[in-house]
Amino acid sequence: MNQVANIYKEIATQSDNSVGGISMNIRTTKKGQSMTEYLLIIAALAVTVMGGFSMVGQTGTSLVNQANTQLHASSNVASAQSA
Repeated sequence: MNQVANIYKEIATQSDNSVGGISMNIRTTKKGQSMTEYLLIIAALAVTVMGGFSMVGQTGTSLVNQANTQLHASSNVASAQSA
């Protein structure tokens, strides 16, 4: 067991971070971490948006329906005036 500890100390103290030509950059890479962070941000955003929609509820639905009705009515008036 003591030999394993000595080998580990020797590897850890090497200044060029390589053993026999094999790079020891395993602990310094962060490629997977950034993708995980993006997924967590997207999940938090989705939860926030869903919570906002559920809080707005019927009020939001009625506002969208009113806007749709007004847009539809104005497009009918415009098409009637051009005919």
